[in-house]
Amino acid sequence: MIRDILLALALLFSFIVTAQNIDPKKLDQFIDHIEANDQGIGAISIFQKGKEVYKRSFGQKALPGLKWNAHTKYQFGSVTKVFTATLIWKLIEQGKLSLTDKLADFYPQLPNAGKITVKNLLEHTSGIKRDYSLKPENSNWLREGLVSDEAIIAEIQRQGVDFEPGDSAAYSNSAFYLLKNIIEKKSGQSYGGFLKQQIIRPNRLKNLQSADMNPKNTFLSYAFDYAADTWQVKEDYVYRNILGVGDIAATPTDMNRFFDHLFHSKIVKAETLAQMIPAKNEPYGRNLYELNFYKKVLYGHGGDTRGTHSLVAYDPETEMSLAVSINGTRYPHNDFYTDILRIIYTGEVRLPYFISTAEAKNYAGIYVNKEAVLRLNVFVHKDWGLMCEDVVGESMYPLYPYAPGKFRFDELDMKMEFKNDQLFFTQAGVDLILTKEPTANK
Repeated sequence: MIRDILLALALLFSFIVTAQNIDPKKLDQFIDHIEANDQGIGAISIFQKGKEVYKRSFGQKALPGLKWNAHTKYQFGSVTKVFTATLIWKLIEQGKLSLTDKLADFYPQLPNAGKITVKNLLEHTSGIKRDYSLKPENSNWLREGLVSDEAIIAEIQRQGVDFEPGDSAAYSNSAFYLLKNIIEKKSGQSYGGFLKQQIIRPNRLKNLQSADMNPKNTFLSYAFDYAADTWQVKEDYVYRNILGVGDIAATPTDMNRFFDHLFHSKIVKAETLAQMIPAKNEPYGRNLYELNFYKKVLYGHGGDTRGTHSLVAYDPETEMSLAVSINGTRYPHNDFYTDILRIIYTGEVRLPYFISTAEAKNYAGIYVNKEAVLRLNVFVHKDWGLMCEDVVGESMYPLYPYAPGKFRFDELDMKMEFKNDQLFFTQAGVDLILTKEPTANK
């Protein structure tokens, strides 16, 4: 996800940018547009120089009967890993742990445990496979109920490694589950207990909790049901199964406060923070990602659960931080982040073009170009909205509107325009006209 954001931002910014004059009215204009078109549910907070300069919740009115308040927390997914990394660094500063300590000191039974170090686990260079949730016989096992630590460790052991430690870098949720356990073993406390002692209380983060703290007043995840034209609760993880990996719930305000304090040496020492930040050509750091603009760098992390998408990013030059959590997504979350950052840094507001579900259904049908042997099935999917299926090529992709009757899918460099019963198709310089097949009731 972060890689997609980086690409979008790299293409977007081709000049030096600053975040000196954040305009709340322009941010409201954009978010009002998202809310009016029922395109998302979530919240956003922006800090500058330690103070909150913008705060907004949106979309909650689309959920009849929802009870929430200013203290209701959002799931922040893998942003949790920044907290897990910070707690590891706290243990290092306290002399209880070292970057060179081996995984074998804690789990000698795991593959390459005698070679893998704490540093490898932090920077995703351990070689441990990506995700213990990907159990072949039951991909839902972390959502069906509480899973024992022994079962999770056994699954990590079964999955094994992809490469020797230090030979490459590959994102690993499993590595951070192990770091969570190392925190508990070395601190003598639960993950939540140590988090509360070292981070929550000293920084007055009253609206931030890990799953083992049994958080209350927390938003669920939602998905839009295009068949019913309404939002429905989306099944998500049992968050204690991803403790230290993707479980932390917080308000965007408290997320920003944490990042602001982290970058002002109020949580770890300045020399520790310098080691957390990626060096040149490092993808992950130890564990703060780099988000690149033209001649500008932010640091942070993204987070995705099954139904919530989040981003927290800090700009050390202007001392601006952005925290966003979207627990109901129709407008693509990466586009939302990019649009917000564009407003912050350039003041430019771009209002996306949207269509209703009823209008989307008007484009449904089979479109054919016999000479090119191209047959496209356009339909409204219950979960994904307007989709296009290449029947011959056996592929399927979403269609995003950008003007009346016009759609695109940028990943395939594709555009389509619907006029009457014809579809004008363009891809990579190739232009084709497809004709809609008559339906049986015509």
